[in-house]
Amino acid sequence: MRPGLILHLLMTSLLHQRRRAALTILTVAWGTLSMVFLLAFGEGARVKAEEEFKGWGEAFAMVHAGRTAKEWQGYPKGRQIQIWSRDIPVIQSRLGADVLVSGWIGRGGILLDHDGTTAVVGLRGVDAAFGRLRNIKPVEGGRFLSVRDEEEKRRVIFLGDMLAAELFGDEEPVGQRLLVGGQAYTVIGVLQHKLAQGLGGESPDTRVALVPRTTLLFQFGDRPLGVLVVMPPNPNQMENTLKTVRETLSSLYKLDPGDDQALHIWDRAKNAQDMRNMFTAILAFLAIIGGLTLFIGGVSVANIMFAIVKERTREIGVKMAMGARRSQITFPILIEGMLYTLSGGALGLAVSVILVELMGAIPTDKYKGLAMMGHPTISWRIALLTIAVLALVGTLAGYFPARRAASINPAETLRYE
Repeated sequence: MRPGLILHLLMTSLLHQRRRAALTILTVAWGTLSMVFLLAFGEGARVKAEEEFKGWGEAFAMVHAGRTAKEWQGYPKGRQIQIWSRDIPVIQSRLGADVLVSGWIGRGGILLDHDGTTAVVGLRGVDAAFGRLRNIKPVEGGRFLSVRDEEEKRRVIFLGDMLAAELFGDEEPVGQRLLVGGQAYTVIGVLQHKLAQGLGGESPDTRVALVPRTTLLFQFGDRPLGVLVVMPPNPNQMENTLKTVRETLSSLYKLDPGDDQALHIWDRAKNAQDMRNMFTAILAFLAIIGGLTLFIGGVSVANIMFAIVKERTREIGVKMAMGARRSQITFPILIEGMLYTLSGGALGLAVSVILVELMGAIPTDKYKGLAMMGHPTISWRIALLTIAVLALVGTLAGYFPARRAASINPAETLRYE
C-alpha cells in the first residue's frame, strides 16, 4: 500500500476520533517523557560520579603497610612492616617500565609562612609520576613537579588551590617564595579545583602541599612511605601487577604474600568497575520503570487501533472478499499504530530535551544533595534506547489489532452493523 494512502487513513482516523487520538498521543508522550527523564537523571549521576572518581585519580592501586598476622619462614607474626623509598626501584624493575610506580612520604605539622600569613599542613614528598596517578593538574601558568626537581632536590612546592588562596589571597602564587619549615621554597604550581569523590564537596587535594620526595628526605631525614601507588597500562593487568608487588615485598621483608594484614591494598581499578556495574544496574532499573510507563501508552494505542478495526470491519471484509492479501489488510493498521506511537514519542522527546536543558541551567553548587546528582544528561544511548522501546511498543500496539483484522470472516461482515 502506498505511504500517501496510509497517511490519509491516519488523518481520517485522527479527525473522526480527535479526543481519543489526542489522549492516546499524550499518553505515549508522557510515557516517553517519564522514561527519558528517569534515564537522564541516572546518566547525570553516572557522569558526575565518573568526574569525581577521575578527580581522585586514575585506576591505580594503593598499598599500605600493616602488621603481619601470620608466621612466615621462622619469622613471628605481629611484626610492623614499613615500605621505603628505596623499595620503589626494586618494585619498578620487577614490574617493568610500562607500569607506573610511585608513593609519598609525609611530615605532619609543617608551618608554611608567606610574609606573616601562615598555615600548618601535612607536607607530602612525591615524584613526577604522582601527578598523573592522582590526576593532579596545575592551573595555567604553573606546572607540577618534574623528574629534574627530584634529581636535583630542588626546593619547589605545589599547592592546592584553597591553600594557595589562604596563603596568598589575590596575589599570583606561582614564582613566589614560601617558607616551609623555615626553609625557602618556590611555588611552581597551583591545583586546578576538583571535587571530592562521592561527597559532592571539596577534594582534600585543595589543601595539599607537595614537594619533591628527595627534597623532603634531605630536609627532614629518612622515613617510610605513607603509601605505595602502582598503575599498570591496562586495568585488566591490575591483578597480576598486585601479585608481583606482593611477591616482591614478601621477598624483601620476609612475609607471607597472602597476609592481607601485612599489606592493605585498595584497588581503584576494581572500584571503578564496581561503580560502573552499579550504575549499569541502576540505569537498567530506571529503564524498566520508564519502559513500563511507556507500555501503558502502548495499551492506549492498541485500544484505539482495535476501535478502528471494529469501525472498518465491513470495509475490511469487502477487501478480503475481493481477494486482498493478508499483508494488505494488516500492514496499514500496523503502520497506523506505529505512527500514533512515534507521534507521541516525538512529542515526549522534544519536551524532554527542552526540560533537561532548562534543568541543566539551574545552579546546584550551593546544594550538596543536588550537586551529587549532577545535571540530567540525555546521551545518544538514552536516545537510541528510547527509540528502540518506542518502535517495540508501536509494533506490539499495531500487531494485535492487525491480527484481529486479518482474522475477520468476509461472510460475517455482511451481517455486521
